[in-house]
Amino acid sequence: MSDTKSPPKLRSAQLQSILQVPAFLAARTEEFGDCLLWTRCYVGASPKAWVTLADGSSQTRPVRRALWLVLYGAVPPDKDVTTRCGSHKCVEPRHMRLTDRKTTCQSASAQGRLHSPTRSASMRKAMEQRKDRLGESGAAQVRALLAQGLSQAAVATTMGVTVEAVRAIATNRSYPVSQTWRSMVDTLLAFPETTR
Repeated sequence: MSDTKSPPKLRSAQLQSILQVPAFLAARTEEFGDCLLWTRCYVGASPKAWVTLADGSSQTRPVRRALWLVLYGAVPPDKDVTTRCGSHKCVEPRHMRLTDRKTTCQSASAQGRLHSPTRSASMRKAMEQRKDRLGESGAAQVRALLAQGLSQAAVATTMGVTVEAVRAIATNRSYPVSQTWRSMVDTLLAFPETTR
């Protein structure tokens, strides 16, 4: 009998067969360029999913490793499942590849991911198109809808953008708002409804 640990076994509620992969990914990702970006749990910068192990315990495991296990078989312990596109959020099976740790680190360093986030060319292009599509007036509309109390998901659906795009606007990472404008909005929101 081998003394190596058996790979995690996923219960039927999650992912057990290749037939469940499309539904599993559709419920947990969003398309961005030609990538599928994971929208659920992250530990550090790595997409994670809850899996139930053979002994019945549950743990978070790397999503790409779990997908590789279902689609292609066990991942050797000395290998990483990385993406060809370079996005750490991508879980598109066609973008996955096995690499050793040295190659993984060299690739991440060459792409600048060890020090600052980078995107693949297709993701960068999609981000620019999305930014151009929304524009300053769209960002103002997003802020107005958020100020009315709508959830980020509802605003994203209304505006036709991703929740991440709405979150970036809400946290002032995209289309930054000057401090003067922010203080005016905060002042307006502080007044009771009857004084507006």
